[in-house]
Amino acid sequence: MSLFTTRTYWEAKSGSASEEYDGNCLCVANVDNDETGQVKIVTGSLQGMLRVYHPTGRQFKPDDLLLEQELDQAILQLEAGRFSSYGGTQLAVLHPRSLVVYNLKNVGSSFLHITKLYAHHLDHTAANMTYGPFGGIRGIDYICVQSYDGQLSVFECEAFAFSRFLPGFLIPGPLAYIEPSDSIVTSNAALELECYKFKTLADATGEQPSPPKSKEDGGGEESQNGKTLGLHAGKRLQADWKRVLGENAIDIRSGFLSQGTSREAHMCDIIVLCEHHVFLMSSATGAITFQKRLDYHPACCTPYPAPEAQLPGGPENLLVASHNHGLHVYRTTMLCWAARTLSQPIALRVADFVSADNSQDGGGAGKYLRAMLVMLDESGLLSVNYLGTDAMANSLGWGEGKEVDYEDMMQEQKQLAAIIQAHSSGQQLQAPDRMVMRAQVPRLCDHARAGVTGMTGGFGSSDQDDEEDGERMSPSGKHWGSASSNRLTTKLYLYYQGAGSIVDNVSLVVRPPKPLKVDQESILLRTVGADPERPTTLSLVFSLQAPPPSAAPPLPSSCTAQAAATFEAPGSSGQPRGQHVDMVLPLSLFTTLVPPVKSAVFKITVSVNRPPPLLSTIFDDMLASLPSGVPQASVSGPGANVLSFQFASGHDVTVLVSKNAGRYRLQSDTLEAMWMIMSELVRRLTLYYEEAEAMSAAPEGPLAVTFEEPLPLEDFFEVVEAHFAARLRTRDLREQLGKQAMLFRTIQKQLLIKFRDKAPAALNDLDVLMEETYQALSSTSSEMEAAQEELQASSQKLACVVQLILLLIQYKFQLQPEEVSLLQAALSPEVHDNEDVGWEEITEASMTQLLRSCLARNAKEASVTASPLTPARDTSRLRKHISLVLERLAKGMRLTGTGPEVTPS
Repeated sequence: MSLFTTRTYWEAKSGSASEEYDGNCLCVANVDNDETGQVKIVTGSLQGMLRVYHPTGRQFKPDDLLLEQELDQAILQLEAGRFSSYGGTQLAVLHPRSLVVYNLKNVGSSFLHITKLYAHHLDHTAANMTYGPFGGIRGIDYICVQSYDGQLSVFECEAFAFSRFLPGFLIPGPLAYIEPSDSIVTSNAALELECYKFKTLADATGEQPSPPKSKEDGGGEESQNGKTLGLHAGKRLQADWKRVLGENAIDIRSGFLSQGTSREAHMCDIIVLCEHHVFLMSSATGAITFQKRLDYHPACCTPYPAPEAQLPGGPENLLVASHNHGLHVYRTTMLCWAARTLSQPIALRVADFVSADNSQDGGGAGKYLRAMLVMLDESGLLSVNYLGTDAMANSLGWGEGKEVDYEDMMQEQKQLAAIIQAHSSGQQLQAPDRMVMRAQVPRLCDHARAGVTGMTGGFGSSDQDDEEDGERMSPSGKHWGSASSNRLTTKLYLYYQGAGSIVDNVSLVVRPPKPLKVDQESILLRTVGADPERPTTLSLVFSLQAPPPSAAPPLPSSCTAQAAATFEAPGSSGQPRGQHVDMVLPLSLFTTLVPPVKSAVFKITVSVNRPPPLLSTIFDDMLASLPSGVPQASVSGPGANVLSFQFASGHDVTVLVSKNAGRYRLQSDTLEAMWMIMSELVRRLTLYYEEAEAMSAAPEGPLAVTFEEPLPLEDFFEVVEAHFAARLRTRDLREQLGKQAMLFRTIQKQLLIKFRDKAPAALNDLDVLMEETYQALSSTSSEMEAAQEELQASSQKLACVVQLILLLIQYKFQLQPEEVSLLQAALSPEVHDNEDVGWEEITEASMTQLLRSCLARNAKEASVTASPLTPARDTSRLRKHISLVLERLAKGMRLTGTGPEVTPS
């Protein structure tokens, strides 16, 4: 992986999303015979769209598209050369069954006119072509077309010359013409490189023009130009030389890379790019002069003149693009530069352009841009790039003779020292120009606030509830006994603090926790003022997201919504700034009170060191949210010591309190439903006792919550196993879906070839195979959708159980806040289901890091090197490492320890 990236100078999307391109669908040349010699970029898609571009600046403009023409057939290859006796440069377009030569003429300054000069019909389906001055002819180029059955057809401009069949042919390979040796080079199915001199091809046995004969006299076959041709006896075609490659050839080029090769010396290199190697061979004898094994999978290559080359035919460099978005520059045998490409090129060219921009970064009007990289990917993304870095906008001047102001230096040194000291002490620094965001979250939902007035304070209120907004919503007539009908309207206040009076184009994104939704997820604020007395006010309405049919809403894995604002501060030179605020949503938005539920499968008991208050006291907001006409005694047990909470998914959690022992017991039929009630109970108890401490004359100390029962690890591991099994099933179905899609596309291509053939053969049950493959593809897609829904549900369940396990570990081992943060980072409740590495692999690596750092027993454990992340086969290592971490916490080891010292070897 390189530290450098190619810089995009010009970019355009060639065609629609349905168009596809091949490696031979790009041509860069002066196809319109411009007097200034400026080159144009020609692209042709497999859907038959021909486009010509002329980049004139950094940004794509409509005038850059000079021609867009739809041809009758798919475009297999584009080449520009001297294909007409009238002189100039013409464009040759290879179709599956024809070869057409066009002349492009500049009409005005913004478009081209295309004219068909001549066309050749091909009796055999074409694969690729090459061109050059065959036979040493001057001033004109001949074209050689290779078909899928191994026929080489040579065309001399408007006339057909001859055709030859390659011996031992199986599948077509890359084709190239080597001018110094006047030979045509290709690769065969035996993984060999073959060279045929043009004289050998012309003298060999093949189809040659002869006087026509009648069919009764044994007339000949029909030739490429439609005339009847006979068979003329001659020499049998044999390769002049062969070289074993040992792997498939991807591309064949001619260039001047080795020392001693030049156009004057009539010698060049044959560049063969293979799957794992690149070969340089002598054009005279075919001897391998250099080979290099590549540590990547190459996609395409092109030679280009080296910077020191003064004339065409001088020394050249080789440019190779890989399938991992890499670009490699080779000078002779040495890799001299590597960079990363933003797209995956399938075709690569190097050319000089002329910039028409007057801007500084454009290079000025009429400035030549040398050695620009033209890239085309399979989807049609065409770009002109360059290597290196962007030029500096402002050059630094040399401060010769400038006096040094030591007082300013001392003042700056004091400011930097203060900033460093603030960072070292953990103090949070505020940027001088920032967006101040404040959220006002009511403690009651809208329907409850509409019926309750003057109710402020209480232990269920949020710290963000600074003031009542004065707005009330009337009941909508719904039954508010279900959490699925709850709605909460919050207020968000924003104002800018810094240089300037207003900020333009502030983008605000709101991310609610599942299963909630917000009425405005993305908001664009045209202006935000700087007056804190009159801030910009937004209303955000949170409600339950409607689940799919026949599905229940998932349990919430978080009760915090986040609002993030991005903007550009005045005078920041376009640098983006960001600010966010967390909104802790009330419990009444997720749950509602129901009559006490006695039956339960899971039971958890925690103890506190204080006499417990009544549950109706600390959950007064939940009682106030009851529908009108529902008495509070119907949902609270005798003595107000029992409360049952029900989520919108139907899961219920019951809280029982023991007055004498100071214990709270939570019970539910599902383990994942208890974490939110547990967290909210402890938070409200903390607030209750803090207020009691403030009013008491004899403080009793902080609240201590303990959990003395064994941790429910087996139940936790069962949830982990279910989530991992859902991941494996999704991955297997994805692989199966990819194989079936590849098979379906292969069948489509075979049917398309048969349908386009003038004499179509029998389908051989391809239509039946296509129908069965389509049915299998549809069935696998349905299974994939069900598996993804199952994976999403298991991920949400795992996140909830992890939240509960983190709380129980904190209460059982009495972890400090910094230890809780460290453990939460290692055992994260945020479950990400990636394709290869998911939550299980990341958590296992995090547990391993804890065991080899702060929880290491000796220097030997601390010196163990971490292994790279790889897809896990099972969860045995994860279970083992989580158990080891908990075992060492039970023995008194702390997460904030530095661990044993490691002596370097």
